[in-house]
Amino acid sequence: MTTRDKCELRGTYLPGQDRVIFTDGKGIGVRKDYNGVLLLDTILQTPVNKPDDPVKLELLLSEALLLQQSLRCVELPGVDQTSEVLQELCVRIKEAQANTKKGTKAQKWNTVCLELPHCALKCVCSGLVQELKRQNRHIPALTIASAINERLNCLLPLFPSEGAPADRALMFSEAARRDTFVKWPHMNYNAVMMAAFVVALKQEYRLFDLGICFTKGKSFAIYHGTTGWALPDQMAQAGFYHQPNSTGDDRAMCFTCNVCLVCWEPTDEPW
Repeated sequence: MTTRDKCELRGTYLPGQDRVIFTDGKGIGVRKDYNGVLLLDTILQTPVNKPDDPVKLELLLSEALLLQQSLRCVELPGVDQTSEVLQELCVRIKEAQANTKKGTKAQKWNTVCLELPHCALKCVCSGLVQELKRQNRHIPALTIASAINERLNCLLPLFPSEGAPADRALMFSEAARRDTFVKWPHMNYNAVMMAAFVVALKQEYRLFDLGICFTKGKSFAIYHGTTGWALPDQMAQAGFYHQPNSTGDDRAMCFTCNVCLVCWEPTDEPW
């Protein structure tokens, strides 16, 4: 395969990570499925040099429609680029609808690709997130706009480093919440709980062979779905993001309110 500028395009699938990787010899991009769809048109997009540089943003057609509907109904004080974004959405949505193919799978893979200045998309989507939060309206467009903000931040040359304070405005995205747990201090909870299973089995059934105890404990954990421990994936799914401070290095914040929890135990479940 070749790109539009005639560069050779190579790609492969990473089964261990469930991702695809592509390169044209100049850049490299990695993608995993997004709601069952691979957004490949922008996989080799590079970071912007300045805020008004144009960027391409892929969206599912269903997401573009929800975003368009919200921007038409919600007034964004102090944001001047709303009409520009709405006009681009309208054009791209019409193009996508005109090219809609029959079949559930084909419709699912129907996407739109917006092309606008980075600052325009950023201002509008950030403003939408803030206004919906102010109105306490937890609608699908809130998650969509927050996810767009996260993707736009990744295109900035000075993307926040690991361990930097989390931007709460982005925490409506589960992926953004998951990224805050890079230094979560309780990554050994699986081992702790497994050790507890082994000890309990040894005492209950008087099993002296640790190998048998471990095997039975592992089977028990899998059978009973013991996967709700306070680990990064589960914490992010439950709505928490990691923001350590002087009160505790395991301080977890709720993305919709001001609740914070510290001093997590191995038996705690984020749900």
